[in-house]
Amino acid sequence: MIMSTIMLSISMIKYSKVTNMLVHQVHMDPTGTELTFIYKNAIFRRFRNDKPEQTIMIAQLVNPPQGDEYKPLSGDLFPTEYPLKETRSLGSYFYRKYYISQRLFFSFAKNSQYCNYEVLVNAFNQNVIDLSEAEISMIKTSGTK
Repeated sequence: MIMSTIMLSISMIKYSKVTNMLVHQVHMDPTGTELTFIYKNAIFRRFRNDKPEQTIMIAQLVNPPQGDEYKPLSGDLFPTEYPLKETRSLGSYFYRKYYISQRLFFSFAKNSQYCNYEVLVNAFNQNVIDLSEAEISMIKTSGTK
């Protein structure tokens, strides 16, 4: 009984580590050189004095060092190629994008309602996307005037 309680608490801590870094929105600046990540649990992050958003240069999203002398990266890694290959795994509902070191990562829902994976894959591969000269159309919805 005690051992099962300990194992349950360990699994909950590991799960919360992933969900604490769950990204709700990603905004790219017009020059395409930096991304702003807005976390899903902004209220609880404020209670812990964590920032509800984080701005990172695309050049800093380099993958951490890997090899025989390093611990393998855990979880399902964010895809590096577009279009995505549909993979189904039973264990995780999240993609992880590691950057700089093996302890820093973002979590993304695998079955998100809307996500521009083409832009994210290019940004995470350090491909700068210049949107300063892009033509942006205003779409009228019931909420806009």
